[in-house]
Amino acid sequence: MPPFLTLETLDTRECDKRHILPEPLKLILRARSVVWSELRKQRGVRMPESVRRYFSTSIPIFGILALVSIVIASGRAQQNGNKSQSARQSKTYERPTDASLYVGSETCKTCHEDMPSKGFYKTYEDSPHFATTLDTKKGPEWHGCEACHGPGKAHVDGGGDKTKIFTFKNASAKEISDRCLGCHTYGEEHSNYARSAHLQNNVSCIDCHSPHHPKESQFLMKEKQPQLCYGCHSETKQQKRSSSSTARSITASTKDWCSATTVTTPTEAS
Repeated sequence: MPPFLTLETLDTRECDKRHILPEPLKLILRARSVVWSELRKQRGVRMPESVRRYFSTSIPIFGILALVSIVIASGRAQQNGNKSQSARQSKTYERPTDASLYVGSETCKTCHEDMPSKGFYKTYEDSPHFATTLDTKKGPEWHGCEACHGPGKAHVDGGGDKTKIFTFKNASAKEISDRCLGCHTYGEEHSNYARSAHLQNNVSCIDCHSPHHPKESQFLMKEKQPQLCYGCHSETKQQKRSSSSTARSITASTKDWCSATTVTTPTEAS
């Protein structure tokens, strides 16, 4: 038996400053010692040399295999946990299909015509989203206000209880974007948004688009471009300024060179 695996070194973590005895292996060796001690007491036998050599080589191997098994099992458990977390994160919003849970946009209008701001509902009626109320091919879960905010019956029955309906104010970027991407599934920008740098940095659709207070009518942007983008991408604005300044300098230098250069034609020379 190697010196670092003898019973004399069981109570020492380091035997010769080079070998460290793992805890599971210490337990195995200690159990072996107890068993053979009992055998010697009861039967007066000593461990045969062949058996002693067997234990000296097999016990460390079993200990190593046990450690490897523990590491593999913990790794698989962690991998399964990561898969479960990824599955939860990738789950998108599923609209309830029970028609009795919905009240329609006209019911929403009774309270939200001028709330939370003047002309609030009128702005919505003038937006592209209002066209969803005219879609007769889909159920109420795809129509009007409730297509974004979810079924409103519990909200209405609760006297306007905000906890009974989806509000965008404190929702995560993924929760918000899941609502939008349920309808906006066309185009490369929409299909790739789930793995975009914007979503990874907690930037949702409504950080750039405003369904109720747009400053631009075609895409419902919160600000006109490029000012909207410069709100986050200030480095791009600086680079554009630098490029424009360089271009102006080159243009001015070219004009100066042209004005200072006289081109003599064959007619003038004669």
